[in-house]
Amino acid sequence: MGATDGADPGIRPRATDPDWPQLEGADADLPKPVRRPGAKKGVKFPNRKRKTLVFQTRGKSPRSPIEAQPAKPPKDELHLSRFREDFDFYAPHVLRILPMDREWMPLRFNPAQLLLHRALERQRVQGLPMRAIVLKSRQTGISTYVQARGFHTCHMREGRKFLTLAHKLESAKHLFDMSRGFHDHLPKQGVLSDRKRIANRREIQFDNGSTIQVEVVGEVRSYTCDVLHLSETAFWLEPQKTMRSIRQTVPRRPNTIVVIESTPNGLNYFHDLWVRAVRGKSGYAPVFIAWFNDTESLTVDPWFTENDLDPEERRLMDQFGVTLRQLAWRRMKIEDDCDGDLDAFNQEFPSDPETCFLSSSRPVFDTDGMAFQTANMIPDEDLETKEISWSVSESKPVIETVRKGRLVIFDNHPIPRHSYILGIDPSEGDAQSDRSPIAVLDQMTLAFAGFWVGRAPPDLLARHAFAMGHLFNEGQLIWEANLHGGSFGLAIQELGYFNIWMRRVNSDTVAGRITDKPGYMNTRKSRAILYDTMRKFIRERISAVRHPELVSELGTLIFDGDQPRAQRGYLDDLVVAAALCLVAHRGAADAPLEPLPMETLRAAHARVAWKLEIGHKLRPDDIADPNVTCEDIEKYDELMERRERRARRRAMT
Repeated sequence: MGATDGADPGIRPRATDPDWPQLEGADADLPKPVRRPGAKKGVKFPNRKRKTLVFQTRGKSPRSPIEAQPAKPPKDELHLSRFREDFDFYAPHVLRILPMDREWMPLRFNPAQLLLHRALERQRVQGLPMRAIVLKSRQTGISTYVQARGFHTCHMREGRKFLTLAHKLESAKHLFDMSRGFHDHLPKQGVLSDRKRIANRREIQFDNGSTIQVEVVGEVRSYTCDVLHLSETAFWLEPQKTMRSIRQTVPRRPNTIVVIESTPNGLNYFHDLWVRAVRGKSGYAPVFIAWFNDTESLTVDPWFTENDLDPEERRLMDQFGVTLRQLAWRRMKIEDDCDGDLDAFNQEFPSDPETCFLSSSRPVFDTDGMAFQTANMIPDEDLETKEISWSVSESKPVIETVRKGRLVIFDNHPIPRHSYILGIDPSEGDAQSDRSPIAVLDQMTLAFAGFWVGRAPPDLLARHAFAMGHLFNEGQLIWEANLHGGSFGLAIQELGYFNIWMRRVNSDTVAGRITDKPGYMNTRKSRAILYDTMRKFIRERISAVRHPELVSELGTLIFDGDQPRAQRGYLDDLVVAAALCLVAHRGAADAPLEPLPMETLRAAHARVAWKLEIGHKLRPDDIADPNVTCEDIEKYDELMERRERRARRRAMT
């Protein structure tokens, strides 16, 4: 029996040997093992890793075995379990990094890295999948931390996969060099050593079957991984499509990691992900890394005192506790690396998560004005959505409150005796097309009263516009006449809607005469007027648009040369609809953009009352209870315009 167990029962363990169990209590009465004849004293067990000692007795049957303590493992093995489970312990003892202008040194977390580390550790301790979205400043070590975390998972666990997606090839090479540096500086011997089985430009495979892979953004539907690092997501092309496919590759189970990190780049899809995380709508922990979170490396000796600080520097010191050394680094960075451009610095090194998105790229709309719009935006979950239809039997619009409806009406609109303008941007209306929204502007206050945001073919969109026009006091309709706008215009006129904005067509046309045509023709010149009017509205903070989708679209518009356009993968249809309302209200590019003054309304009431022979001219005191409403004014104006058009047609025949 001793031979089969690999132990020698003839050798009695020494009482002083700490690797042998000491018999105490009831076990002390058990028979002692005997030494074989001829066995030398002091010869120890040949296999000390065995956990079972087999005892013999003289003339008696064997008793139950006694469990012995396992042999002490080597020093590395003592820490192997801790290396596997404790990334805090693993990083400084195993990983080496190469900071700028320095030698290889252990990875010890800086304050910015600790913010992300604690967010992930809170989820890990709770048994949740580790998910985080990081809005960061540059040069804070976040990419280094995520690469180290993925390397730790692959090094210490079998069969794991770590995938990194970068927005361009140079970034992919830089991130892969981090992991390759970690691997090159692993211990050469012992349980922590590893031999590169496969190592090419973008892949490392460990002896335990784990793999590290770095790729440029693309379709990776067939890939399954345990750790996913999505780098500079705000700069991806078509990020929504890529993100929806790539995040499916990571199973939702404990010890899996997904980190989305980027510097800001306008109010794009990354901004949408960030807002959802901040509002608790996703499982991603939001982590903001300001440039001053790194209190160690981003500092220089100041050449000024607190008395020399400008108002912004004073705010940073009072609000965030920024030191003079950090402010000195900030001044140096702005002047030397950003050519004195404060907006460029704020994009690369943000101070707060609200304004950093607005300062990024080359935005069309004023940063302070957009901050005002963002602060007054109503969150999606607080919007009360409705649907609108037309009741043929009652000849009036019908409003119904529904979940995820397409119509949003703010406050108590429509208000009696207020004049409204409805801007429409028609489209094909199918599931793959742009949206075909309707915006409603109150001319008395220049506040947007509501929005219809959905997709509908031109003929069905005309029915929605017909119902909304009647709902908002027979408001004036203006639409983009290009492409599908022609079909929409025919449909709305066939429905018999009369209050339509007309554009003046000059004598340079094929017909060779001045005429009026319905709709706004969006040309290169008129598009500039459209966006300049909207820019004036935002810059002067005339009112808050409040709709979250419109605020998001405003933030994604950038200048491409001298022309405004939406960033790739984003839309501007809701912006166009809102801008059409403002253009129709303004009337001319050199006219002021302001609410209709009461004096103008009073004069108009008086003129119409006299023209319609209501009985007498209205005095200013009569305006408090007028007999003529704004609707009467608009109907009269439309009547006179139609009479003039008929007279011109008769003169040409």
